[in-house]
Amino acid sequence: MTNEELLEQRFKVIADYPYSPHKIGDIIQSNHGGDGIHQTTIQYKDEFGEEISQQNLCKSKSFEKYPTLFRKLEWWEERDSDDLPEYIKNTLFGTKLWIVYKVIEYGSNTWKQFYALTSDSKTGQIFLKNAEAIPSTEEEYLRYKEKTK
Repeated sequence: MTNEELLEQRFKVIADYPYSPHKIGDIIQSNHGGDGIHQTTIQYKDEFGEEISQQNLCKSKSFEKYPTLFRKLEWWEERDSDDLPEYIKNTLFGTKLWIVYKVIEYGSNTWKQFYALTSDSKTGQIFLKNAEAIPSTEEEYLRYKEKTK
């Protein structure tokens, strides 16, 4: 997965509602290239018993209006470890002070805090939410290492 795909907004269905095209636990993600528009498909039978498939387009703001039905996911949540990036950067201190890490492994602790084990950090663990970490690239990592020599 590209970093841009990882950063596209996604929502998890956490409750049912009338005529919902989704099941609880479904993940809705944009398939329009990061423009915040989500396409959903509703399938149902009409009064004659024929299968109908209807495409709906919704903006992210539509899902954000209903936090009791949809939970906005962080970029790392509900992902296979193979989809997660090899490099992350800490954006906690703004764009001028990015710290870029090479990730050895991802995991979560007993408090369900998601972390990345890194080869560079003094603590060895970067808690992604606390560090406001986002995906990075090998090029940014090498540039960071060169700058900090």
